[in-house]
Amino acid sequence: MQTIDNKKLKKLEELYKLNKLDELEEETNKLLKIDNENIVLLNIIGVVYLKKNLFQKSEKIFIKILEKNLKNPNALKNLAETYRKTNNFSLAIKYYEIYLNIKTKDVEAINNIASCFLKKKEYYISIGYYRELIKIDPTNEEYLTNLAFALIQSLNITDGIEILEKVLDKNIKNYRAYSGYLQNQNFNCRIDFNKINSYIKKFSKNYERKKLNIVNFNYEKNSRKINIGFVSPDFRKHPVGYCIKNVIKQLKLHNINSYGYYNYKTKDNLTTELEKDFDNFESIFGYSNEQIINKIRKDGIHILIDLAGHTINNNLEIFYYKPAPIQMSWLGSMNTTGVEEIDYKIIDENIFLQSIKKNYTEKLLILPNIWTDYVVSDGENIDATIHQTEEDPITFGSFVALRKINNEVIKLWSEVLSKFPTTKIHFIASELEDFNVEKNLRNQFLSYGIGANRLILEKSKDHVAYLKSYSKVHISLDPFPFNAVTTSFESIWMGVPVFCLEGDAALSRCVYSINKNLNMNEWIAKDKSDYINKLDKIISNKRKLILTKKNLRKHALENNLFNSSKFAKDFAIKLTDIWKKFSIE
Repeated sequence: MQTIDNKKLKKLEELYKLNKLDELEEETNKLLKIDNENIVLLNIIGVVYLKKNLFQKSEKIFIKILEKNLKNPNALKNLAETYRKTNNFSLAIKYYEIYLNIKTKDVEAINNIASCFLKKKEYYISIGYYRELIKIDPTNEEYLTNLAFALIQSLNITDGIEILEKVLDKNIKNYRAYSGYLQNQNFNCRIDFNKINSYIKKFSKNYERKKLNIVNFNYEKNSRKINIGFVSPDFRKHPVGYCIKNVIKQLKLHNINSYGYYNYKTKDNLTTELEKDFDNFESIFGYSNEQIINKIRKDGIHILIDLAGHTINNNLEIFYYKPAPIQMSWLGSMNTTGVEEIDYKIIDENIFLQSIKKNYTEKLLILPNIWTDYVVSDGENIDATIHQTEEDPITFGSFVALRKINNEVIKLWSEVLSKFPTTKIHFIASELEDFNVEKNLRNQFLSYGIGANRLILEKSKDHVAYLKSYSKVHISLDPFPFNAVTTSFESIWMGVPVFCLEGDAALSRCVYSINKNLNMNEWIAKDKSDYINKLDKIISNKRKLILTKKNLRKHALENNLFNSSKFAKDFAIKLTDIWKKFSIE
């Protein structure tokens, strides 16, 4: 058999460094025809397939290598990475563990296996790996930020926020830490807006705008129709997708051309539907900031709306370069973006308080009635059937992410359960996949005298089964300071009213706004003392409660919660007025 000399392997190495994958694939396959059992060549072609996202091919190659040599480290690591990239986290973990028994200090592999455990919601194992990385490299900002995010997901919000602050104190230019810091303030029951605003000012001062080759604006100032662009990674089966689903259809009736700029790698049925409903729809996934900005400018967009805030896969960085003359932020987060080039944050008249204005770099654009139009996915075919009777003991419900259930919430809800000793509270949450999270939740309630028999804890379900679970609940309890939003709309659709605190910040006034739009003032507590008193009145009149539940969906449809045409009209009027004001200045 002819051997492959080092000169030829050197050439392959150079092609790899230059990222010339097509040429590398061609040259490697030529050599494999000479020696198709060569493990070095097989690893190279496997990596090519991996980098080209040809995962079935890469999997086949690395398995072939491991059949020859079970402990080939390159094949083990690359097969693990193949499975990680295809979201097969259990198999990825299996091969990373074998690999790490051989290469114990490979920080890339440790980082990747930690992310796999995090995706599987095995938070404490993930945290252990991130702590191992920090022992190896204590000042590494990526590892510290990863640990912070893992701690926050494991419900250790305070420690996660503190780590992010330490990263930012050292390097305010770390955009990932900064963006994560702002977004995760939603879960911080000790939120300090003065501190947050100081970080925003420091970041804005130090943010380095790269020199980009940006084309001139191409919008028509006196156009008959206004071009509205929406930028989002969530034009798919995601709460944001369902918030705009009907709005985009309705905007056509109000002299608006809608442009969707989609920044995500996959499409689903909702993506396909939205693609048809937008007047123009463009996938910008993989585009550079310069390409996205120039695309938007060439499209002649008058008003550009960010739909992500600081949530994952956002495109906030493009807004620093003003792709459109007027820029807004809506839906993804109720907090400020901190981007001074974004002119408006969209909220509603119920969420608005004079006292919150100081916490926004944007002006507040205040919609009448409600700030969003949410369509309950899978909800049309599920009846809001009420199975409870006046004799049934009351079951409260909270189907939100457990990151929203902080100690202050648990303390208040424990008081509720103590006040009404025949009641229980039903949780459904993905975090309950981790036994340690479940154990800690039980212990937190126990510290306030509430035993495990008062808690119903369920792991995540498919969406239809989840919606049907509302039939087991009488009243949904709203967390604070970060309210339930998607689950509140779903709860009401399924005939379960939501009880809330009024709140003093935008993200803590969402359910206040929902209940105001339902004219259900008795379901809003002014403070924690009022909370117990009003719940007492509701629970003591079960006949009225059952009747409220029975008529709740109809009542919501007759008001502002699911009235897409009215919302779109109000929305279009606001946007049109803003553009008219701009165009005559």
